Amino acid sequence: MNNVFGVDIAKESFEVFHQGEQGDYFANQWGNDASGHIAFRDTLPRGACIVMEASGPYHLRLASVLYAANFTVIVLNPLSSRRYAQMKLLRAKTDRIDARLLAEYGTIHYPDLSPWEPPKAVFTQLRQLNTSVNLLHKQLRMLLNQQAAFAVDLQIDPVGKQVQDQLISELTIAIKRLEAQMNSLCKTHCQETYQRLQSIPGIGPKTAALLIAITREFSSFESAKQLVSYIGLCPRIYRSGTSVKGKESIVKMGQSTMRACLYMAAFSAMRYNPDCRARAEKMRQKGKHYRVIRVAIAHQLIRQAFAVVTQKTEFEPKINLIKS
Repeated sequence: MNNVFGVDIAKESFEVFHQGEQGDYFANQWGNDASGHIAFRDTLPRGACIVMEASGPYHLRLASVLYAANFTVIVLNPLSSRRYAQMKLLRAKTDRIDARLLAEYGTIHYPDLSPWEPPKAVFTQLRQLNTSVNLLHKQLRMLLNQQAAFAVDLQIDPVGKQVQDQLISELTIAIKRLEAQMNSLCKTHCQETYQRLQSIPGIGPKTAALLIAITREFSSFESAKQLVSYIGLCPRIYRSGTSVKGKESIVKMGQSTMRACLYMAAFSAMRYNPDCRARAEKMRQKGKHYRVIRVAIAHQLIRQAFAVVTQKTEFEPKINLIKS
């Protein structure tokens, strides 16, 4: 495909590379703002395909403008383009080189790449709220740890203690307010999915809301296996010949926040989810390490969640609803 444009995006600008049939190319730079987006859009030929990396929030506005103009937009996982650059043994890294790499990658892999579509507003809101909640939880833990450390001192400064108490109270209220907003959004826009997910013992409101956000209400995946891989809970085997026998572990490429949330949910699932409890007990009898068991239970929770949502049913224990 000759109409592929590689776009390397930064906070304030983006670089573009395109190579035509005769080998001609252009590389240019636009401001990463509304005027720059429109100016770039107006230079594109009909049927152009634009390849860019997921760069936090910086690519979203340009991708949305191009999508609205009916261009094909492909947003890559940055790891894919990074591995492609390593395969070519490149040592230099500039915006122009990155744009060229994206154009080359898109030209080679175009048939296998999925076009990008803008997420619904509710999914963006849920992800933003969850990010804010996690940040506030970190700040709250820091203050509580500091408060506990000061409590064993011989003297406690009254002004410092007052400020700490006030901040802890304000953070606690803010976290509850944001979590209530997440619950409200899920009940308003995704009520059935939200209820079905919470019918699974071990999955609570926060985990359900985050699953809805990152999967776009499970519309982005065709199978539970794809979802497991996206979150980063699939096993990684490292062996070669007879001498290299690396330790097996999960891949850990993907949604780290979702992995952490499911890892915590697995603790509850091992107690209250009959299927998870049975699997955990079987693994204990085989001598599996506790952490290995919790990862396996988190994996099972994803599959249960995918099953109840895609099959539009409530969770029923001891019945195999899992699609692989």
